[in-house]
Amino acid sequence: MLMLMLVAAVTMWLRPLVTAQLCRSRTVRTGKVFNLIQDVQGDRLYFHPTTTRLIKHPCEKNIALYLGKQVFFTMDNFETSLLPFTIPTSMQVGVPEVTSAHFAGSLLLLVVDQKVYIYDYENNSWSMSLGIKHPVTHVSGDNCCYTGSLFCVHVSNLVFAYFRGDQISQTYIYYSNTGGFSFWKYHYDRQAEIIGSLGGIFHFFSLSQVAMLVVNQGKGMFKYSDHPLNRSFGLSFDYNGTLDILIAPGQRGILLLWFENSLLFSHNAGQLVDTVRVKKGDQTLFSSIFEAKITIHNIAVTENELAVITREDNLYYGNLGIVPSSIIKFADQYIWSEDVALMFRSPGTLEILTPLRDTAFPAFDFQKCLVNIQALLMDPELHVGKCKIEFLTGEFIYRMYTIDMHSQLELTASLIPQPGTSLIPLVMVSNPHSLGFQATFYENGYTSDGNTKYKLDIFLKQQQHWGRTDSNFTSSLKKATMSTLTVDIANKEISCVDIKPLSTLISVGCDLDKKIVIQNKVSACSMGILDPLTLQDNYSFIIEKEFYDPGFQGQQSSEDLHVFYSYQQLGCPLLVYYDTLWKPVVELWRKDSFQEVIDAEYVLLEVNGQFSYSYSLTAQSAMCTSQPQNWTTMIKEFRGPFFWNREASDVPNQKKHCAWLVTALSIPSGRQTQFVSLPTFCFYEKVCCLLIWPPVVYGVDHHPQSFGLQQRQNYVSCHDPNNNAPLRWPDVQYQILGGRTANQIIFGHNGFYVFYISIVDPYYSYCQLETIFSIYVYGAFPVQLVSAGVVILLIISSILGSVWLAYKTPKLLRTARGRRIKKCATQLCRRCKTVCQFRASATARAGTEPPGRHRTPHGGRSDH
Repeated sequence: MLMLMLVAAVTMWLRPLVTAQLCRSRTVRTGKVFNLIQDVQGDRLYFHPTTTRLIKHPCEKNIALYLGKQVFFTMDNFETSLLPFTIPTSMQVGVPEVTSAHFAGSLLLLVVDQKVYIYDYENNSWSMSLGIKHPVTHVSGDNCCYTGSLFCVHVSNLVFAYFRGDQISQTYIYYSNTGGFSFWKYHYDRQAEIIGSLGGIFHFFSLSQVAMLVVNQGKGMFKYSDHPLNRSFGLSFDYNGTLDILIAPGQRGILLLWFENSLLFSHNAGQLVDTVRVKKGDQTLFSSIFEAKITIHNIAVTENELAVITREDNLYYGNLGIVPSSIIKFADQYIWSEDVALMFRSPGTLEILTPLRDTAFPAFDFQKCLVNIQALLMDPELHVGKCKIEFLTGEFIYRMYTIDMHSQLELTASLIPQPGTSLIPLVMVSNPHSLGFQATFYENGYTSDGNTKYKLDIFLKQQQHWGRTDSNFTSSLKKATMSTLTVDIANKEISCVDIKPLSTLISVGCDLDKKIVIQNKVSACSMGILDPLTLQDNYSFIIEKEFYDPGFQGQQSSEDLHVFYSYQQLGCPLLVYYDTLWKPVVELWRKDSFQEVIDAEYVLLEVNGQFSYSYSLTAQSAMCTSQPQNWTTMIKEFRGPFFWNREASDVPNQKKHCAWLVTALSIPSGRQTQFVSLPTFCFYEKVCCLLIWPPVVYGVDHHPQSFGLQQRQNYVSCHDPNNNAPLRWPDVQYQILGGRTANQIIFGHNGFYVFYISIVDPYYSYCQLETIFSIYVYGAFPVQLVSAGVVILLIISSILGSVWLAYKTPKLLRTARGRRIKKCATQLCRRCKTVCQFRASATARAGTEPPGRHRTPHGGRSDH
């Protein structure tokens, strides 16, 4: 009995030592043997709050920023001794206090002394953000880590800057889509009517919403920008302190809201916010951090994991899923200090970081304590259940997909449970208002040891096309959105550290691999009318001034236009006979694969301003119920051509359009194009594209909504029952082709036509499908300079005059007057004959040299 008591006592005494060994400490100390580290230069930055922050770059895993009494920036996960992070004195920051920081792609944004500064760590350069004219305290944004995606670049470039705690009705909010280089004022819809202070503003890409945290009378709630969530606030929650909001990486909509005495969690971008519970095994010890009387010092978050270190010298761990989040307490460890911070090195590997001051050198060392989460979870006192999942994988992880309008997507996942267990898979989308799915779960064979394999098939398409939701639930079909698909296991044990949820980002928007091609089966070259070699040899043609208008208003020009034909861009032109009603056959291609012939509505415009063609239908014959749009009105409204299309604000698409337009129209470098009266067009929050090569994107001072932050399209069908424009001019030409009408083009002049074509049907694709192509019209008669009536009148007059002369002349010659005229004519003929004979004899005497300039015998020239 005594021996048992002794063994028990020794075990209890050794347990803290064994536990402590699970956290392996080491000190990083480099560059000090030869005193290679220089002195601190510039203004030292510092972070005022009593707690620390450690911000890791979501995509670049070795890049991080430590905020505390000292600020440290690392590009190697603090594996070297570091000087305190400073800002150059030339920036003149005043008080170098950092209140907020955010990684925007390859840039680090810092709010210092209520201004936003940019540190480009790749080039080691500093700059100050432009456009912010009022004090700000915080910046917010997100990062998309899928490489090779224009959409991801766009996500990383979107940043908000604001003053936390200001009254919303009076505060100034700034917005940037340039990664923080330039900001513009952002006007939230009906902002002046919102009562409460600003807790933050965020772009939740998982919901395709801009959300504002409204704080009023100790309650917080999120207000969203777009339908269908803009009709009400999210669920309110207790806001007992100034909460920091962390957006978990991966665009899954997971938020962590915390301060020293509170930790809240949301899995759907703030629509539902709940407290994080403290558990032991399956038992809930406390329903909140406040109830557990925990004082949080620092937290670390990844896509799926959460770690908390407290001032009570405790370490907590939890995973992030769809079920109410919870954390468990590990055994007591002596790890806390005022400067300690947490960061995850990899799934299941947590690092406890503490800067160490060196009295002999200005550079700080770092104490790093590596925690193996899986090893800690094996402690039987934690009562953690065994993981029931043996294998979970999917073909779609680490990839990004696009679903265009009327498109669909099929994904699969594989699952193997532990022997003798059964699992229930969970399939979730972060934005059910735009993306719907149907999943099938079934057995799919056995493993070599007899374990059952399961397969999960997921079929996705737009929620609006499933036909099982109300319009008050779905988002606008015309608006491009995004959503994250996540596959997880219901009631997954916390011990499944290595079994991460399967996740992928799905853009419900433009598939940038799509393009349109004009069918050209009968070309002018194949019919022998034009020679392709000639067209490639700097070929040019003349457009007569009567047939073109540089202002695209159908008015004759003052001079002819000399146009160079770009064979590289246009190829051999399509051959069209003038006397045939014509419209192009438009094909949809994805990469190099033909998809279909497009029958959606589209518009054409001759890029050189030619107007010698017309349309076969009028507004009345096209059965329009409202006044149709036309090129004249659209050019006046948008101050230039080529902007009548289905959308006007999709930034990645519009930037692509800008570069395409400049290239396609062969705009010469540094010159204003002859095709466009104003050499710019603007898109998405005052960013404009200068039509030169290369294209220049720049900002102008306009209201963001002026460029369609909420309104994507500028085409309105005259058959739309919601179009209230009255049909005042039914005889005007109907200039939309395709769709429900049989409208076609009528040509009245031979020659080249270079057309710009744009698909304007807002329900066909989210892409701005457009291209240019050429045709050659032949067979038309030359243009008559005199009208047909005048020509007929002259012919009839000539015939009548000839008959009259044939009748009158013989009678006139028989009179005395006629005989005198006949005698004079005879004498005139004799004189002419005599003169001709004299000149012939003179020429014979002078020799054979013809009259003109010739050399005289004395040299020189002589004129005859």
